[in-house]
Amino acid sequence: MIFMYLDDWLVVGRSRGEMEVALQLTWQLASDLGFLINTKKSHPVPSQVPTFLGASLDLRGGLARPSEDRLLNLRQCVSLFLPTVVAPARAWLRLLGLMASLVDLVDFCRLRMRPIQLHLLSFYRPRWHPIDHPVPTMSWLVPHLRWWLVEANITQGRVFRPPRPSVLITTDASGYGWGATLHPRQVAGVWGPAHQSSHINILEMLAVTNALKHFQSDVRGQAVLVRCDNATVVAYINHQGGTRSGHLCALTWDLILWCIHHGIALSAVHIPGEENVTADALSRGWIAPTEWSLLPQVAQSIFRLIDRPHVDLFASRMNNQLPIYCTRGPDPNAWQTDALSVRWDGLLAYAFPPISLVSRVLTKIEQEDCRILLIAPFWPRQPCFPRLVRLLVHRPVILPRRADLLYQPSSGINHQAPGDLHLTCWVLSRDPSAQQAFRDELQQLQPSPVEPQPERCTIADYAISLNGVDGNPFIPPILL
Repeated sequence: MIFMYLDDWLVVGRSRGEMEVALQLTWQLASDLGFLINTKKSHPVPSQVPTFLGASLDLRGGLARPSEDRLLNLRQCVSLFLPTVVAPARAWLRLLGLMASLVDLVDFCRLRMRPIQLHLLSFYRPRWHPIDHPVPTMSWLVPHLRWWLVEANITQGRVFRPPRPSVLITTDASGYGWGATLHPRQVAGVWGPAHQSSHINILEMLAVTNALKHFQSDVRGQAVLVRCDNATVVAYINHQGGTRSGHLCALTWDLILWCIHHGIALSAVHIPGEENVTADALSRGWIAPTEWSLLPQVAQSIFRLIDRPHVDLFASRMNNQLPIYCTRGPDPNAWQTDALSVRWDGLLAYAFPPISLVSRVLTKIEQEDCRILLIAPFWPRQPCFPRLVRLLVHRPVILPRRADLLYQPSSGINHQAPGDLHLTCWVLSRDPSAQQAFRDELQQLQPSPVEPQPERCTIADYAISLNGVDGNPFIPPILL
């Protein structure tokens, strides 16, 4: 394989022997075609750490680092500006040129250049000033210059192949608020007075920042790809800032430093606005992430199969499945507000809480004498899954896969992928007698000894074996 850049060629092979043959053929072919080979600058001896175009390549580790010559030139140039001096714009431009030549060799090179670029632009404009226009070194800039003198910052190298994104987040912003999706979850927020008059580019960058911080536990240590319909924000993320907007560059700086601290490899891609439907609706308040309602026909089917609850614990005036309901905020028609602060003793209740509250709901059930029809995902790897199993007093009811299973009552918008939530109705109680009666019932449903035993694992088609949790037998679910 030959990598060419003008008249510089790098020949790469899979072994030393293959490399020697390829080098001989390349050398002979170039000579036959009339090329004059500079033997003094050529390196005909195969190496796994060659230097090419000012880069020291570690072919074993898959890393590219600046060569010693480049590092020496950079250090000498940076030292000219320390301590604070007044230097001509020409010198600053040379410094930035040396830094820019390391973009592919130093991690976050562009990010570390931005303060110097913005500083230069605040004193020097090529259209108005001569090339020798004096530009001072300000005290606040000194730490940014010294960063380039720390060997560990510029010699770690960059990998040949960046990691493929493992987490995909879609964001959007409007003058009203922001929204984001990390499939199949969603989040949204409303701007405060300080941001309501901000430029849309600022709001879009804040939306990305808010989304990453909200999904922090999911993105930590991952390669994250942000999908955004704002081309400027995409460019600022991928280029680690920019020089058109100091405010936007500062937000990008803060975001990328936060990502570095949390081990996140961040990149962005632009998507057309018409494809950004869910995040756009979230940002405009058309979708409330906590207001998804189960299709009434499905809810009624659950009630007919199991029992009709007394109260809907996590509801609103728009999405209550029962006449008696509990809301998050004041509602004159509601039975109570804040279901988690109300006593549940003696209740037969329906609960479809936000996923983030499922663990708190389980704690409530473990502490009070109630019977709850809980709508929650069938996600066996979640920490709360064993608790769901321990509290079961009825076979889990798997909700049907249908596009209109979840919708927003206020707007009629359907959830984009309800099937990925694997929603299930879990009938739960801490009552030992109810739990024992359920286990006795299960004994009649166990496979006979001659039948193959279920595996001790849970798979996506709900062929479940839960005998590894507190001695529970095999629990066959019900498909609604």
